[in-house]
Parts: sequence; structure tokens; C-alpha cells
Amino acid sequence: MLGVGALALVATAIVPVALPMLLIAPLAAFALPDLLSMRVVAQRRRNLVDQLPDALDLLAVSARAGMTIDRAVDLVAERLGGPFKDEFELVRRELELGTSRRSALTALAERTAAEPVERLCAALIRAEELGTPVADALERLAGGMRHTRSQEVRERAAKAAPKIQLVVALLMVPATLMLVIGLLLIELARQVNAVIGAG
Repeated sequence: MLGVGALALVATAIVPVALPMLLIAPLAAFALPDLLSMRVVAQRRRNLVDQLPDALDLLAVSARAGMTIDRAVDLVAERLGGPFKDEFELVRRELELGTSRRSALTALAERTAAEPVERLCAALIRAEELGTPVADALERLAGGMRHTRSQEVRERAAKAAPKIQLVVALLMVPATLMLVIGLLLIELARQVNAVIGAG
């Protein structure tokens, strides 16, 4: 009889916790792969955008040196590596398979879904269609991207200051107060012992 009562007690303690977990666990397992892949995609996009100003400068220098844009992109992709290399190798493969440059660059812009890459693709398409030198446009794009990135860094720094102050207020101030109060109590105990010992 005691075993059944203990079992009932354990069941009443576990069921309120287990039932929500049985509902939440499948939902979490269903959503987790999507969340992880979105995070990986966002990190890759961030890495690509971070590489872009340097890549644009190298492309501009290569274009000014007389290289074709295809050879310049291959050279820059080899030097930089990372997502830039992967994406532009895919563009090169598409071109080798007979896809038009406009289609390959448009696919790149859609695949990355990053505004700076879209601007780069638009500049390259425009340069090819109009036959204009692309070096000046690439340098302007690189300068604009660096300016945008520095503004973003400033905004993040401005947002970080209140967060740091909150951490200081919640962690450092109480710890400092506890230290001061502890030292005061120790000193008070010494003085009380001195008074009691003297009296």
C-alpha cells in the first residue's frame, strides 16, 4: 500500500512538469534546425559583407591594371577566401555553363540577400551593359560600405554603454557594498572586542 501511495505522490509531482515538456520538446525539436540554419546563414552573410570593401578595393586595382573583370574576380576570390570565394566561384561556374552574366550576378544578389552585394552586382551589370570603367564605381562602393560599417559600429557602441552600466549596477555595486559592509562589521567587531576586553 505504501508503494502505491509513494508512486501516486511521485506521479503528481512529475506530471505538472512532464506534461508541458512533452508539448514543448517536439516543438523545439521541430524549430531548432531552422533556427540554427538561419543563424549560420546570417553569420555567413555578415562575413561576406565584412570582406566586401577589401574585395572591392582589390577589384578596382585589378581593373585599373587592365585585367578583365572575370580574371580580377577570380584573383580576388583566391586571395580573400571564405564566403566571397565560394560565392564568386559559383558565379564563375554558372558563366562557364552558359548562363548570362546578368543572370549569374542577379542570382548572386538573390542568394546572398545582402544589400551591399546587391549594389556590387548592379554596378557590375551596369558596367558590362554600358561598357563603362568599373574601377571608379567599385572604389565608391567600397568607401560607402566602410562608412556604413563605421556608422554601424558607432551605433552598436552607443547601444552597448547602457548595457554595460546595467551590468555594473547589478553586479559590481552590490559586491562593492557587501565588501564595504563586511569590512565595517570586522572593524566593529574589533572595536567591540577591544571595549569588552578593556572593561
